[in-house]
Amino acid sequence: MKHKLVHKTVALLLALLLVLSGCGSADRPEEQQGPAFPESQKPQTGGEEESDAQETPSRVAVNERFTLRISGDDGFNPLTCKSVYNESVMSLIYESLFFLDASLEPRPLLCDTCTTEDGITYTLTLIDAKMHDGSDLKPVDGVYSINQARMGSKYSARLANIQECYDNGFGGIVIVLKNQDYSLPALLDIPIICAGSMLEDYPAGTGPYVLKKSGRSLVLRSFSSYRSYEAIPLSIIYLTEIEDDEVEQSFSNQNLDLLWYDPAGTVNLNMYGEYETRRYDTSILQYIGFNYTNTALNDIRVRRAISYAVDRESIVEETYGGMARAAYSIFNSGWYLYDDSWEMEEDGSLAAMAAQLAEAGLQDFNHDGYLEYPVGTSYFEENLRFLVYKGSEKKVETATAIAETLGRVGLRVTVRALDWEEYLYTLQDGNYDLYYGEAALTHNLDLSPLLSPGGSLRYGGTGGADYEKLITAAAEAPDDQTRLVYLGGISAKVSEELPLIPILYRQYVVYTHRGEVNGLRPSVTGLFQSVTEWSIHLK
Repeated sequence: MKHKLVHKTVALLLALLLVLSGCGSADRPEEQQGPAFPESQKPQTGGEEESDAQETPSRVAVNERFTLRISGDDGFNPLTCKSVYNESVMSLIYESLFFLDASLEPRPLLCDTCTTEDGITYTLTLIDAKMHDGSDLKPVDGVYSINQARMGSKYSARLANIQECYDNGFGGIVIVLKNQDYSLPALLDIPIICAGSMLEDYPAGTGPYVLKKSGRSLVLRSFSSYRSYEAIPLSIIYLTEIEDDEVEQSFSNQNLDLLWYDPAGTVNLNMYGEYETRRYDTSILQYIGFNYTNTALNDIRVRRAISYAVDRESIVEETYGGMARAAYSIFNSGWYLYDDSWEMEEDGSLAAMAAQLAEAGLQDFNHDGYLEYPVGTSYFEENLRFLVYKGSEKKVETATAIAETLGRVGLRVTVRALDWEEYLYTLQDGNYDLYYGEAALTHNLDLSPLLSPGGSLRYGGTGGADYEKLITAAAEAPDDQTRLVYLGGISAKVSEELPLIPILYRQYVVYTHRGEVNGLRPSVTGLFQSVTEWSIHLK
């Protein structure tokens, strides 16, 4: 029997439940599973998302030009460009086999069918679509794009499980994996370009707009052979380069009609005037990690006390202005597979923190106002070194607040804010006790880099073989119902053992002028995924 994306059998569910009981149960601007925590460098953009915006009556714009921001020096090759602004624009030019909607659920776009019998070998067929050079979209275009992406740094981490990808000669793309994984569609929201066009300045895609030169400037013109051409809202979109310090004024003056923003980035915006805000979720996790060579941190009660000191709601609302998701589980609560029952019960009172530390044996043996850890007949001066990347003011602010809270119950914590190179060196060298981490997980929320042996982000001895078994079982689950069993096991095990402390999942933001754009539903695949459903009100 073939599975179309994901299918279910009761017998297999029961079998996998037996496996679970025997397992010992309980991913800047560049997507990375390597050391990526300080500033995830890849703007993850696309699909649809919850919105703070309200559908409002149309307004009169100050000009008749709909204008977007670009970075002219960073190019427009979607498989290599790392500019967040160009990436946003390129979601109008290029489409993918699948796109991720607001809840990070994969949905077919250029893919017509996707079948697999074993979670190893997938066969995909394509919809009828035209490339910008006038040719028909063919399997060779998809194969070429996937293989080029596998070789580049931008998408290589998410595609590392692909063993081979080829055109089967019968109208299909075949993808063979190294290891079984039924969540592959969530990883295939990568842009498709015309075969052989990797070295071109503007490779041909299949999107509703084509990049063109207009004098010395670049513009987007609607693609007349697009399959939904009649629904394209504008025949031309203007592109402009704007410096960071000019963005607010340009948007306020309505010389810029849409503004992408990273609330966790280095640029702080103070927006004013009438505008609408739309937030969308990412798979970027911020967390606290531990160095298990510190004896005290091997005690779950000490880690639990530290977890109690993390006021997630305050961090999200006050530090991030409400533009993030508090993480009460290791998984993003905006994810389509999320279950509220996974959430940790936290007691953030000082009394609860003090009780956990006292149970672990920490006392103020020398009466200096701080707790010490008993070692035989003596004690150890506990002063936890909390490593954080100083390039992010919000991370430093959060780490400092947590340290101050722990200080109120007598646990001394010293925040060490370092530049990126020193931060990474210190992390690898092990000269720390706690660290504020960030992981740009792949869009299927694979936790292997953090919790599996050999994981690229497994600093300080986090996780282990038991986690790897659960993560592998989740990937091998042939349907969502079965997968939820293992995801619940992972979440419960993390909550019980606290190998790391989840803090929040980042969100990105899109600003538009009030009443100018209706129907905008951004997601991690692209800001303009729903552009043919837009209603734009210009003069």
